[in-house]
Amino acid sequence: MREGPFNEINTGRGKSVASVEKVREFLHKYKFDGYQSVDLPHGLKMPGRDWSDRSGVIFNHPVKGKTVLDVGCKYGYFCHEAILKGARKVVGIEINREYATVAKDIVDLWGRDITILCRDLYDIEKAIHYDIVLFLNVLHHIIDPVEAMKRLAGIANEILIVEFCTLVDPQTNMNLLLRTLYKTSFSKLPLIYIGPRKYHRTWYFSKNAFESLFVKQMDLFKKVEFSTSRRKKGRLVAYCWV
Repeated sequence: MREGPFNEINTGRGKSVASVEKVREFLHKYKFDGYQSVDLPHGLKMPGRDWSDRSGVIFNHPVKGKTVLDVGCKYGYFCHEAILKGARKVVGIEINREYATVAKDIVDLWGRDITILCRDLYDIEKAIHYDIVLFLNVLHHIIDPVEAMKRLAGIANEILIVEFCTLVDPQTNMNLLLRTLYKTSFSKLPLIYIGPRKYHRTWYFSKNAFESLFVKQMDLFKKVEFSTSRRKKGRLVAYCWV
């Protein structure tokens, strides 16, 4: 039986998946920037980068039964991935109102138990903790990375997962000589580079700088493990155990 324009399909969890007409209305309602593609009901998909190969890197540890917070969730891709992997509770934080509105609409289309909040990370309630906190490709935008990491470490029960820019990120604007010198002679040093582009690219950390600052100096984490990012060349994923 063909769905009418306002018919819904029951998910069996007290919520419902929107009709294909509603999903198409959603796709025509917004102009997406292509940063993040999210699967939609009825086999439809938002236009944008396919991040499916990143999920296994980000969620490199058990998620089932956990509570998850995604800070800077954009359209909510990893919020949905967490639900699909069995997370018990998922919250996405997004400071940009337009992105947060799109993310909320996607949640409504799926009828999933995900909460999207439009707020700054500094407004996150300190009393509410999460087993897993995601902080993906946001650190380089933050004017005070030390305070941001302190706050997020304080609400993580188990692990804070941070995807960050290193000094070999193409947008450091280093010339070829400096880039070569860093790779051949200084890559193992605890170096922090301040980028020339206001807001968009501010902080770049070497792997040893990240560990030295947040583990050895600030004592925020018991240990940190690193993995190569699938997002873009010159980025790392840090698994920070509290």
